[in-house]
Amino acid sequence: IRGLAILYGTKATHDIERDYYDKDTDLWLGHWGWPKPITYHHGMDKDTRADPVVGHWTKAITTDEGVWLEGQLDRAHRYYKAIKELARRGYLKISSDSGPQWTIREPQSNGASYIKRWPLVTASLTVTPMEPRMLPVEVKAYLAEIGMDIDDSPEVIDPDAARLDEAKAADDERTRRLLFELELLEIEMETA
Repeated sequence: IRGLAILYGTKATHDIERDYYDKDTDLWLGHWGWPKPITYHHGMDKDTRADPVVGHWTKAITTDEGVWLEGQLDRAHRYYKAIKELARRGYLKISSDSGPQWTIREPQSNGASYIKRWPLVTASLTVTPMEPRMLPVEVKAYLAEIGMDIDDSPEVIDPDAARLDEAKAADDERTRRLLFELELLEIEMETA
């Protein structure tokens, strides 16, 4: 799988928490080595909390738009089929994780916070990322199966065109979460 994990922004184009990163944010990509764990919903989902590591990120690619991650889902994980299906349907996005003791935020005049340092510890697959402009995770094997040519260069996106209103984003997140829960139940019933 692959997807955008860190989307650069500005103090006017920030996430729901009013945080934003840019190309100068120190992500510590060279620290702690690779691979890094792929977790599901930051380990906060009650159904997957006992076993939240669902794979490993193997590579980071930095572009003008942000940082893309590539990795492999663990095929032996009990929720592998459900997670792969959610990714195939376009519900999953990536949300990065750091440690609060290493993070540095600089308050901006409009109430936003510039993330000066955000050591990338891991990144989660989730249907409710804090950044509403995130793109869905791509399942490379699925794209190849349906005959699509896989271009390994990340897609260039227009952040201004993709920006959502914060209130709409919150509603969209609640809707995605409900859809996810329904889909997960349906998938679990089909695989049981």
